[in-house]
Parts: sequence; C-alpha cells; structure tokens
Amino acid sequence: TLLGLVKQSWLESGTVYGYRKVTDDLREQGEACGKHRVARLMRSEGLKAQVGYGRRRNHHGGKPSTVAPNHLDRQFEPLICTSVVTVMYDSKVSTEWRAIHLAQIPQFTPRPCGSV
Repeated sequence: TLLGLVKQSWLESGTVYGYRKVTDDLREQGEACGKHRVARLMRSEGLKAQVGYGRRRNHHGGKPSTVAPNHLDRQFEPLICTSVVTVMYDSKVSTEWRAIHLAQIPQFTPRPCGSV
C-alpha cells in the first residue's frame, strides 16, 4: 500500500525527509501519488521531517576582547561653544517675493583637554 511505501521512504531517509521529498521519491519509483495525500498519510502516522540542525545557542567562544593600544598617542581637543551670532540674510525665492531670515550660528573654539 501507499502508506507502507511512505514509511519505507521516510525511514530510508533517516527520518529526515518531509512530505515533499517523500513524494518525489515515490514518483521516482513510479508510484502515482499527490503531495497532499502523502502529507495527510504522514501526519496521520506521526511521521515528521527533521527541521533544521542542532545549533548551540548563546555560545560565544574565544577570548574576551581587549582595547587596542594607542600607538599614535594622539590628544584630541574637543570644540566648545563660546558664543552665538545672529545673522540676517536675504533669500531669493522669486523676483517678486523676498524674505529676510534670521539664523543663529554657534561659534566654536578649540579648548585644550583637561580645562573647563
């Protein structure tokens, strides 16, 4: 019967194949069957495909990371905002309409590291 052939094909695959590959195997043997029928037979008998492979979860091997040495020995000086300048400028959208805009531009100056 078809159920016996399905079980045989599934066991020969090492209980790995699902209904699609079992159907392909049966069709290669010359058996006329549909994938839905094979799926229904496998489900009724409790035959399931092996899904995925066993992976070790949450395993982070190797050495812990370390900070690279500072070979260049560079000292960076951050910029600080010393003042804000208000600038008035003219925008030309068209020849008939002109608007005047105000913009506040921060002025930055470098400060040596360690000073406040």
